Amino acid sequence: MVYFGKIRLVEYYPCHRFIHPWSESCTKASLIMLWSSIKGSFKLFVAVYGVKALMRKGMDSENGGGTLLKALLRSTVYGALTGTGFVVYNCVLRKILGKFTYKTLGVIPGVLTGMCILIEHPSQRGLMASSFIQMAFTLKLKETNQFRHDRVIRKKATHLFMRCNALIMMIMASHPKTTSKHWIMKAATPELPSPQLRSLVISILKEGAKFAAFGYALNIVRVVIDRLSMRKPCRRIIPAIRRKRNLAPAIFMASYVISFRVLNHLLAGYFGVDRRLAAFISGYFAGASSWFVQPNLPLVGSAMASIVMMVGDIMRTKSTRFVFRYFYEIMYIICCGIVFQARALKPEICPKLVKDVMSTATSKRSDVMAAALNECITEMETRLKFTFNRLY
Repeated sequence: MVYFGKIRLVEYYPCHRFIHPWSESCTKASLIMLWSSIKGSFKLFVAVYGVKALMRKGMDSENGGGTLLKALLRSTVYGALTGTGFVVYNCVLRKILGKFTYKTLGVIPGVLTGMCILIEHPSQRGLMASSFIQMAFTLKLKETNQFRHDRVIRKKATHLFMRCNALIMMIMASHPKTTSKHWIMKAATPELPSPQLRSLVISILKEGAKFAAFGYALNIVRVVIDRLSMRKPCRRIIPAIRRKRNLAPAIFMASYVISFRVLNHLLAGYFGVDRRLAAFISGYFAGASSWFVQPNLPLVGSAMASIVMMVGDIMRTKSTRFVFRYFYEIMYIICCGIVFQARALKPEICPKLVKDVMSTATSKRSDVMAAALNECITEMETRLKFTFNRLY
């Protein structure tokens, strides 16, 4: 109900007060937003495709992605139209209805803007859908736990990740070809050249070291993206990279992979447990490694998003219905409305990842819009308090 109250305070404000405070003209403001989104989206997707190159997924022409430059330009256009579309649709709806409402400030513009996913190549839509599903789940988790202590949230998130990870591993063990692309590792027991214990230990340690390096590199990319939207980013990037907390994702990845492989090999390889049950049990206990990551709610959101994507892919192979054929696009559009509204009306619980991505993609224009909206709400609250004090 608090969010409905916020809208009632500013429902008759002109759109240039907080949708595009950098210009009173809607047309001029949209063009400025377009240019800012082009610059910001290019920076963002350079980092995103760098991560994809490390993961070696979807970057070669055999997977339909084309050359790196072509895919990067296409994604930049998609990002630019997404940022600009939010401003355009808000202005159009404000002029048609004559006021802002709870649904037209965030939800409907976000859903309409989400249709820009059709610009992206079909091979890249899965990544976009997975990212926004993860953001939406993280948002809902933060909204549910916003009044709880951080330690309680961390403990509950760890238990929730353990359950989600167990389900992920069981699904992957049942459908390895369809679902393996949606998670960081495969659930199958590694085939060793010899059954010797030494070979097993070396193989598992090598895989753990590889995933630790990947986790560290992934976190460094995230740190760089965070600093790109700041002033003088080069001076801020190097001190941020040197922080010891950047090792937490590497520790998580290494302990997660090693514990899962050891348990899975013991259960499935030595004790003859069914591979799906072995993957479920191993995944549950390996999920305890998420305790090393702080905060770990985004990790839970990522696991939930992977489950949704896996189930969607399994249904796509078994059904040709419209809902399953365009599952990625539909989920992206729905989550776009949730995420955009959260950035506009729920800044106190909006995940930092959402703020950072939108800030980078729009060259900090989204931060200007959020600050202007908060200023308008504060201004109206002050006026109401003054009027109330005069009357009573």
